[in-house]
Amino acid sequence: MGKIDARKLTRKQLHRKRQEVIRLFQEKIPVMKIVEKTGLSWPAVNAAIKRHQENLSLEPSPRGRKQGTGRILSEEQEIRICNIIYKKRPWQVGFRVFSRKLSLWNRDAVRRLIEKECEIKLSVRGVAKYLERWGFPLMKKHQRPRERCPWYIKRWLAVNYSEIENRAKTENKGIYWLSRKTVIPGGSKRRKLAMISAISSQGKEHWLIIKGPFTQMKQINFLQALASEQMKPLILIRNNSDYFTEKEVLDWIGENKKIEVFPPVLPNELAKKEKKKKEQLEEREFRRRRRVQF
Repeated sequence: MGKIDARKLTRKQLHRKRQEVIRLFQEKIPVMKIVEKTGLSWPAVNAAIKRHQENLSLEPSPRGRKQGTGRILSEEQEIRICNIIYKKRPWQVGFRVFSRKLSLWNRDAVRRLIEKECEIKLSVRGVAKYLERWGFPLMKKHQRPRERCPWYIKRWLAVNYSEIENRAKTENKGIYWLSRKTVIPGGSKRRKLAMISAISSQGKEHWLIIKGPFTQMKQINFLQALASEQMKPLILIRNNSDYFTEKEVLDWIGENKKIEVFPPVLPNELAKKEKKKKEQLEEREFRRRRRVQF
């Protein structure tokens, strides 16, 4: 049998080979014959036999670094940085952009925060790794914001997106994709927060942590913050029918010249809103009748 490099085997394959070595060893077959039959090297066969004789598990240990090793920030520093991101805006720790208060977090702002709080300089890529580890579901390079949209928005974009792109180039506007996600701080399922983000076509992400319901006023505050930080006018593409489609928000967008939100409220979204409104009215009426009865 040809020689097999044990380092190139998967953990499962190596485990099976070790079991085969021990079976042959128990049949009192010489070690060099076991080497010949299994294709493993003498050191690999000898190591398996030693583990067996010492009553150790034949299952290979996980390869690579152990989780948590090789980190630059200590556990206490990571907790401190996370708590600041969850509880504060960048302007509250003194960060500005274009001489204005920085209201939304992004990877560069987190990098600056780590440098300020811990006196440690990290690359943007290093910051992205930490954010992923801390439970922030940020956009990766291979992902496309368009794929996160529901089918009815994808259908609308299939017809209209090329026109939006041409407008953005002609009028020098930036295209951002709106998204709302759930954040689980520190991987704990007990405490969940919401994160509203805007992702540029180049993959740059700006986000805000939200506590409680994402009301119309909070939606307007997010749009104001995003508009104030960008030099260009913005075209925003939403991926949810529940946000940026209510009257108060639409009125604000109509009055603001720096921001446009697409797609407009679609027919099936109107039907969904009407159905929801009807259900809410029916529920209120049911509760009112119960109060009268009792």
